[in-house]
Amino acid sequence: MMAQKTYAWINASGTVGQVITTDADLAALYAPDFVAACVDVTAVTPQPADHWTATKSSAGVWSFAAQVAATVCPCPAGDSGAIVDQPAGQSRRRNG
Repeated sequence: MMAQKTYAWINASGTVGQVITTDADLAALYAPDFVAACVDVTAVTPQPADHWTATKSSAGVWSFAAQVAATVCPCPAGDSGAIVDQPAGQSRRRNG
């Protein structure tokens, strides 16, 4: 039995698609193309998680970064934030 290791599967988008912790040989568990896309992150601190970006340097060293959450700014006072597709001063309402 091997010592427990943690692997990050890097998907085609360059993000961590799955984190796997096992004491088994990955090649015995998964298809070769999946294993080839896995990186040993046992010693990486902090441990990457799903959806983190993964970048491989020209020297072959992997680095990982957590996604940054988007910030939604409030609309200025009096602006409802609605998108209007009518020219200013025209109304969609009909009288009568």
